[in-house]
Parts: sequence; C-alpha cells; structure tokens
Amino acid sequence: MAASARSGRFVGREREIARIAVALEAAADGRTRRVLVSGTGGAGVSRLIDESVRRIGRLAEPFTVLRWRAVAGRSREPYAPVIAGLRPYLAALDADERTRVVGPGIDALSPLLTETQVGDRDASPDRLRVGPDHRVAWLSEAVLGLLERASERRPVLLALEDLHLADAATRALVVFLARVHRPARLCIIGTYRTDRVAQDGSLVGDLAAITDAADPPDRLELGPLTRDELAQLVTEIEGERPTASLLLLAAERSGGNPLLAEEILAARRELSGVSLGSSLDELVAARLALRSAECRRVLRLLAHAAEPVRRDRLQGVADALDAEADAHLARSLGRSRRGMNGLDAEIADGVSEGLESGFIVEQADGALEVRHELIARSIVRELLPGQRRQVHLAFATTLTGRPAARAHHLLAAHETTAARDALFAAARGAAALGAAADQLSLLELAMELGDPDPGDREAAGLLLLETADAALAAGRSDRALTYLDAAATRFGERQDRPRLAGIHERLGRVARSRGWPILDWRG
Repeated sequence: MAASARSGRFVGREREIARIAVALEAAADGRTRRVLVSGTGGAGVSRLIDESVRRIGRLAEPFTVLRWRAVAGRSREPYAPVIAGLRPYLAALDADERTRVVGPGIDALSPLLTETQVGDRDASPDRLRVGPDHRVAWLSEAVLGLLERASERRPVLLALEDLHLADAATRALVVFLARVHRPARLCIIGTYRTDRVAQDGSLVGDLAAITDAADPPDRLELGPLTRDELAQLVTEIEGERPTASLLLLAAERSGGNPLLAEEILAARRELSGVSLGSSLDELVAARLALRSAECRRVLRLLAHAAEPVRRDRLQGVADALDAEADAHLARSLGRSRRGMNGLDAEIADGVSEGLESGFIVEQADGALEVRHELIARSIVRELLPGQRRQVHLAFATTLTGRPAARAHHLLAAHETTAARDALFAAARGAAALGAAADQLSLLELAMELGDPDPGDREAAGLLLLETADAALAAGRSDRALTYLDAAATRFGERQDRPRLAGIHERLGRVARSRGWPILDWRG
C-alpha cells in the first residue's frame, strides 16, 4: 500500500461516533437531538463529521444531510453558512417539494433565497412583516419549521460546523435551534474550536445559552489520540506498520494531534535525512519549499482567501495580482499561457500539484481550499507583510458584490478608507436581512476607521442614530443609550427641534425599559 498525505480511513474516536449514533437513532424515531462537538485545531472535528456522514449513507433509512459550515472569509456576512447550505439543498428539490418544505416561512426566508424561487412570494399583497428587533427570531422559527417539514419525508442531520467563525446572526439561529425543543426527526450537531473560543469571546455567551437549555445538548470534546490510535494512523498513511522510532517521533512531536502527526509524516517522507522542526509552521514551510513556483503561488492565494475559491475566481485574483505583485507571487513569465479548464497553464499545474501533495482539497461544487485552516495560516505567515498586502488587495478587486468579504481583505491590506466604505455597505446589507447584531458590529468597526465626513455634524448625528437603532434591535439598550446621547450633541437646539425631540423620546423609552428614572437615565 502506497504512502499518502493523510489517512484514507477514519482512525479512533469510536466512543464519540457511538454517541453520535445514539443521537441519530433517537432522531430517526422522532426525538430531536442536539450534539455539541469541540476540540483544539487539528483534533479532527471535521473528520468526525465526515465519518458520521459516511456511516449514515450505509443506513437502511437514509438521512438528509445538511452541512452549514462557517469560514473566516464570510464571518461578517449575516447567515453566510445558512445561505450556502440552504440554496443548493432547495435547488435540488422539485418545485412542489420546495414549496412544501419552505411552507409558511417563505416571507422570512425570502431575503436568503434570492437565487432560488420558492413559490410566488408576491402573489399576496399582504405579506407578513415584523419589526427589526424580532427579525432574527422570525427567521429562526422559519428555519426550524423548514427543517421539521424536511424531516417528515426522511430524518435530517444538520451539521453547523466551525461556529467560532460564524457571524452573529448565524450564532443566534444556533442558540434558537438549541433551546427550542419540539419533536421531529432531526439531529443537530454544532462544532467549534476550543482554542478559538478563548481568543475571541463572541461565542462564549452563545455557548452558555446553548448549554443552559432545558434539554441541553450532548457534549463531546475530542482529546489527543492515544498511542494505539496514533499507530493505526501512521499505518494508514505509511502503508505499513510503524517502527518504534517512527511511532515515538509521531507521538512526541504531535502530542496526539492528528493534523500535526500527518504533517510530521509527510515532512519526514519528503525531507528524508533532514532535521525536522517541531512546530506546524516549520513543517509546512519545509514542505512548501519543495513545491514548484506555480504550486507555491496557488497555495499562497488560496491561503489568503479564508474560504473555498472556485477556479474562475482564483484565475481572476491571479490576473489582478500579475500587474502589481513581486516575483514571489507573480506568475512565471518563462512559459506560454494556454487555456486549461478556465485556468492558465501555470495556475492549472499549481492546482494539480497542490491536490496531489495533499495541500489542497476540492469541495463537492469544485471550489478549492487549503485543507486546513491552521495550514493556511502557516502559509500566510511564510510571506512578507508587503506580499500579504498585495494578495489581499487582489482579492478585494474580485469581490465587488460582497462588501463584507471585500472589507475583510481591505482591512488586512490596511486600506482604511476603502474598508470603511465597504463596511458601511455591508452594514446596509445586514440591515436588509434583519441581522441587527451584525449591522451594529459592522457600523462600529467602520466608525473606528474614522468619520466619513468630519465636517458634517448632521451626517455624523444621523450615523449615530442609525447605530443606536441597530443597537436597540440587537437588544443592546446600553449601547443605544450611549449613541442616542452622542447624537443629541450633533444637532442644534433651534434648527433641529423635531429631531432632538425624537431623540429624547427614545432616550426616555429606553430608560424606562431598563427601569431607570426618566430624569436620571444616565445614572
């Protein structure tokens, strides 16, 4: 058996697989179950979901599997995992089944399903609408109803992956799905990285709300592989049983982390006789040095994307980079450029080598990405700051229709003015989806980058009022009071009396809702 970059078989975790199987069996019997899976980066959480899905396919009664995965490049796009998961699922249904599954949630879901027409949304002039502060709950109920109706035909497994990278609206949906308990043939699995929760506290409150539910989820935390499991992993990768020295190397250097063990074995095989570093960054850098210039270029582009990238977009980024990038990133000029599946020869060769070496994985829809977030970060760190800036700028030029993703790359490139404009545009998009928490976050980040019009006091006041409204809709009355108070100072008492009256009326209303004396709301 030939060696490979990673194990083709699932190794270990049988206890966790058994507990997921129990949840799936309960779901098949009509008892909704929820499971929360966590682990440090590289522990194999995604592989656990992959294996669960593979085993589900062997059941006598098949499940409908929905995988809604968050990625860093879309972390500021409200409901990005939901949209990416719902649209292809609904598009695969016939028209009658789509109408049945979406059901009465059509008005709530329509902003997310603009590419998939589900029935005639405009047939009735009296479409249901709700206020901004209830939009998230309204849409969450619509999503849960959709899942319940889908489960009437066959049980449903919904995997909400990498919640530490999800936007606020998606996390609020997950909290709703975890806390609202109704009988259905539905199993919901949420995953997150424990080390990222410590770095970013945005998920802490949501996890507390999920685990504090009346029917809390079953919690699984993946620890290191045992010595026997590591031996099995090495056997699967190397094609033969490991020697004692190889097993010791893998165990001591990886600490039982499957991803690190795989990279150690790959580096040892490719760099025979060379002393290997112990960190993932060192291992990835050593392996990267062996790749061709074309492969290194493709890997650097994909690593900066922070999301799966289709081939045509990869080519567009490469073209945008050619005019400005230095020799480490620009294409080779010594070869002819010929078309190959929409890619120039250099890019096509780089993709092929990346797939063969195990650095790149291809998604079901043909999109490409570096096989793990940690490996992508190691590749990014290998570049100089100026080179990273060039790549981010190239990505920004291809994202004109996605302001939140564009802002992500512009911020990384330190283009503050353009990033601020993109953030304001993204905030308007979040407002249209009723994602008030994301709208508030985008507006606050944009304002941190500077006043868009420092000399216009009225425009500044209106922006503060808009942010106050977003804070109120997001349930952040404390922030709303601060913004309302600041907005009142931007308007003149004589010329803006009606507007000031409205501000003070809102101040009083918010103060009353918090139980403060109206004349002492600042207390």
